[in-house]
Amino acid sequence: MTEAHEPWDIAEMHARALRICGGAFASITSDVMDEQTLWAGSDVRTLANHIIGAMQSTPGLLAGEDVLVISRSFRSDLLGADPVAAYEAAASMAADAVYASGAMTATVEYNGQEITGAVFVALRTVRMLVQGWDLAQVTEVPYRVPSDLAAMALEHIGEHPEFYDGSEFGPEVPAADDADDWTRVLARLGRK
Repeated sequence: MTEAHEPWDIAEMHARALRICGGAFASITSDVMDEQTLWAGSDVRTLANHIIGAMQSTPGLLAGEDVLVISRSFRSDLLGADPVAAYEAAASMAADAVYASGAMTATVEYNGQEITGAVFVALRTVRMLVQGWDLAQVTEVPYRVPSDLAAMALEHIGEHPEFYDGSEFGPEVPAADDADDWTRVLARLGRK
């Protein structure tokens, strides 16, 4: 089973990533829902639904539930009439699950691998930060990732590249030699 790198307080970092992404999420208006994002070539509505679905699935995955069973329970529109309220409710569910006793040592089945809860939560943290950045690019709101979160993200991507390939992320683009960690994260995941 893949273990997590431990100097990071992953639960606390996850909570901060939820707040950072939430700021970008709050900037979504109905007139940008059909705009394209960098995430898998999807529009804002699809990415926003994905973000909420990922948060809603966190408690079940940390409890050892099958991802296919969890995903079948999702409606196609998780945003509802109030997308910000839907985000806040899902973020609360995810945060509660991450802070629950045993969450970091739980066994999670992810992409055919067994990983610890800590590795899973770090993965979700990185994805949340990048997906929030993708939203912020469309809504044109400032988006700042603190240096410790960026360092953790870059380290996690380096330790688990298998979780960061595929259609959701583009091919790596060059980053300047003196680029900060967040710029390197974005470049590694195909964002400029």
